[in-house]
Amino acid sequence: MLVNEYISSLSGLSIKMMNDAIETICGIVNFFDDDVCPEFATHVESNRIEYGDWQTNAILASSVTDKIRKNYSPQVIIEPTCGKGNFIVAAVETFDTIQEVYGIDINRNYIEELKRNILQKYLDKKWVKPIKFHLIHANAFTFNWRKIVEHVGDRKVLILGNPPWVTNSEIGKKGGENLPQKQNIMLIKGISAITGKSNFDIAESICSTLFSNFAVMNNECLFALLLKNSTIKKICCSQAKQEIPISCLSQYEIDAQREFDVSVSASLFMCSGGGGAEKQCDVYNFYDEQYIKSYGWYNNKFIADINQYESVAFIDGKCEFEWRSGVKHDCANVLELYHNGSDYYNKLGEKIDIEEEYIYPLLKSSDVFGGDEKANTNRYIIITQHKLNEDTEYLKKTAPKTYAYLCRHSAYFISRKSKIYQGRPQFSMFGIGDYTFMPYKIIIAGLYKNPIFRLYTSNQGKCFIPDDTCYYLSFENLYLAQNVLSILNSGTVSDFIKAISFFDSKRPITKDILMRINLVAAAKKCNEKNHLTLLNTHIKEPELLLL
Repeated sequence: MLVNEYISSLSGLSIKMMNDAIETICGIVNFFDDDVCPEFATHVESNRIEYGDWQTNAILASSVTDKIRKNYSPQVIIEPTCGKGNFIVAAVETFDTIQEVYGIDINRNYIEELKRNILQKYLDKKWVKPIKFHLIHANAFTFNWRKIVEHVGDRKVLILGNPPWVTNSEIGKKGGENLPQKQNIMLIKGISAITGKSNFDIAESICSTLFSNFAVMNNECLFALLLKNSTIKKICCSQAKQEIPISCLSQYEIDAQREFDVSVSASLFMCSGGGGAEKQCDVYNFYDEQYIKSYGWYNNKFIADINQYESVAFIDGKCEFEWRSGVKHDCANVLELYHNGSDYYNKLGEKIDIEEEYIYPLLKSSDVFGGDEKANTNRYIIITQHKLNEDTEYLKKTAPKTYAYLCRHSAYFISRKSKIYQGRPQFSMFGIGDYTFMPYKIIIAGLYKNPIFRLYTSNQGKCFIPDDTCYYLSFENLYLAQNVLSILNSGTVSDFIKAISFFDSKRPITKDILMRINLVAAAKKCNEKNHLTLLNTHIKEPELLLL
């Protein structure tokens, strides 16, 4: 019998009587909500961005539960964002120990579709084991998880699923409301929080909620969640401060392009509730279970590859120079130019005529990584300030054509969404200071995995300006710059960067990583006495350094 035929056979009964009849057959509690007509729809187009709606395919879901079955036999299944229920179906068909299932999802139609799917399996006699199903239309952020905790008792629990792979800022841009109460989860302060370090995955918040409710249970509890690698890394990194009682942290890397048709690094993250707050995670290949590496906290430092790190740990300290991020402006259409013959054009295709003094050659990560020190780039940038917060009204007198050009395009500056420009001069930029205009720069591309440092000198009297995807050191002294470059491009420094960098991140190289390179220690290891002597000389005379 089909579901619709069975439901029709119950016509004339009250909602409560219909629910009692259906629960007797398949164990689903409250098949019909009081406010839902029995002839409900079974499909809805989901706002994929707002809900992070990438459904786990049935084959992958079964592979996950098969992997869990080798070492764990749960009695209670909990899926916080169950969607259409492929994980719940896989779990029921994998574990014969299941007594109760909880599935929660914000999309009512998915819950109703899952209910019908389960009822059909019992009507077809494909499932016969008595299991109680609580399939609930609710928001994971406002759901009362403590009720489940209290009801589970001392039974073995498996929390599995695929929380949304979407960030709070992405939802905000779409005007979505599928958000937890606004908070800075990682406790990032100041400008770093404003410029994006406090941006978090919705899955990160859901995991935090699950851990706070279930990791502290006295009974056995296993978490098995498909997450972006960046989210798993944040969970592990936060252990230094939060010390969540989870142990046996493991990460099984999947091919997200194949499984979900998305270009992102993701894994099955597994850990056990209770016990100590472990701070290291072992990484394996999901498909063949081959060990890849271990990462996490080691000697109070967060390391990407602990095994590789041990041989280069002596470099880990504080760089003797200050690494800088390139210029940030968020107004490429107006400020970034290209040369065509003897004329400059902006990205709007407009020919512009402004003072040459304010035009500088521009370098992006692709130029630095794929190019060479000659940097025959045809990119240029208009520099509106010489130091942070400098009033750009000075351009009215010193560069009237540039000022007039910027004013004509003021709408582009006004429409910049980042909070960093609020309360700043009209044509403000970031990453600007004396260091921006020094003649010699060692630059590295932040968006690439291979750590290659390049030294750039002035081009026709103008220094190169890196954009905000690059990091750099600036020098007045060419000989010092050449010696520092030699140290940075040594195998020792390269191995160190690879050991502490997460190359599946969108930006593998960061300022935090570069500031950990102790150049004196690296020079000693390389046995470069000339480099070491020069470094020591300039470090003792800080006026010769560009800080």
